[in-house]
Amino acid sequence: MKGGRPPGAGGFRARLSAFVRGRWRDAVPVATTARRGILAGVADAGFTSLASFAAGLFAIRALDAPALGGYALVFTAFNLLIVLPNQLLFVPAEAAAASFPPGERAGVVPHTLRAGIPAALVGAALLPAWILAAPRGIPASAATALTVTAALCAIISPLQDHLRRMLHVAGRSAAAMQVSAIHLAVVVSAVAAGLHLERHREWVPFGALAAANLVSLAAGLFFLRGAGKARRHDPGLGMRALARQGRWLVMASLIGPASAFVVAAVVGHLAGVAALGLAESARVIGGPVTVLATGLWAVLGPRSIRAARARMDGEASRVATRFHVMVMTAGGLYLAWMGFRWVLNPLAVLVPRPYVVPGLAAAAILAAILHGGVFARRSELVGLERTRTIARIDFMGAAVRVALSASAALVGPFALAIAMAGQAVFRRTAYRLALRDAYRAPHAGRSDAGEAPPSVDRMAESA
Repeated sequence: MKGGRPPGAGGFRARLSAFVRGRWRDAVPVATTARRGILAGVADAGFTSLASFAAGLFAIRALDAPALGGYALVFTAFNLLIVLPNQLLFVPAEAAAASFPPGERAGVVPHTLRAGIPAALVGAALLPAWILAAPRGIPASAATALTVTAALCAIISPLQDHLRRMLHVAGRSAAAMQVSAIHLAVVVSAVAAGLHLERHREWVPFGALAAANLVSLAAGLFFLRGAGKARRHDPGLGMRALARQGRWLVMASLIGPASAFVVAAVVGHLAGVAALGLAESARVIGGPVTVLATGLWAVLGPRSIRAARARMDGEASRVATRFHVMVMTAGGLYLAWMGFRWVLNPLAVLVPRPYVVPGLAAAAILAAILHGGVFARRSELVGLERTRTIARIDFMGAAVRVALSASAALVGPFALAIAMAGQAVFRRTAYRLALRDAYRAPHAGRSDAGEAPPSVDRMAESA
């Protein structure tokens, strides 16, 4: 070699610099971009879920039972109200951006963020109404802290979620992963600091999430610099145009979060706010099973939808069976490890409250396993374009869930898990029956409705 740098040295430094700036396509060979983009997407979802899990663990460790009951109700109200900006405006905007040339997709983010801010503000303004459904016994100081911090989170969280999804749409999945990693780091740091507080711990769970969303949102906007050329304002990306497309998405996506809020309120009134707090602590312990099922289905779901579209019911069933085996196996191992108080369960030491009532954590994990199992058959119906059938089954499943929540008068905190499990069993059975009829029906050709956006599928699955 005649002087100069070793071959490939500059290329490595250039790829490393591109990775740090969130430009994955410039950091790796083109042949590996798609595979690594999928891995980055799974990691993105995993980091975001871990951040929520960390905030939930803090709540069940640091808050007393009445305050934790308030947290449970505020959490379900928060999940209900962020549906408004996400489904009314942001999901239609993401679908529209996907049709633009790749170099112009990132350039629409400033327009879409501005369009969604008013809806996010409306959702935040409605959040204090949760107190109208609150049972007695929630301390006023806890209610105030949870309401203020959750309202702030309801403004920022939809914006950050939309930005991450737009990074994926723009082909910057590594940047989206980095945004969620920053989000997780801020949450973990905030809850670790919160453990040292002697008072006012009620400000920490949603406060940590709000701060993390703000910091990671700023990081995501930084990563967007230079990711694509600015695009002139498109009339189709205005608030009114997006809202016309998103109205039906809002209605379909409200079913799950609305039923969860009603169930929490019913359990709190019938069994008491302390019992609601215990039920919420067990629900948090079961959360990783839902995260696992969502992550697995992010990989297997497209195969199921494609098989259903081609009316290859055998292939779709094989995908569903593979998914169910993985969820049942991993969920069963998690149940044996974390479902009971024993010497090898670290959660029983870190957060003992879910294990105060024997069997409560195990019931919540079992309900989460059953809930994760509905993903497969539902996606087949999406592939077959049976959206009305899905909406009808989801509505009836929500009604079953609410009805079963009345068992709180007899079983106390177990009612939350019983309602979730009953809803999952109903939906899975109804989906199977609907699929049997759909595959037997003569194929009349594909409608022009198109495939439902993945985020719509995920939102309707949220319980």
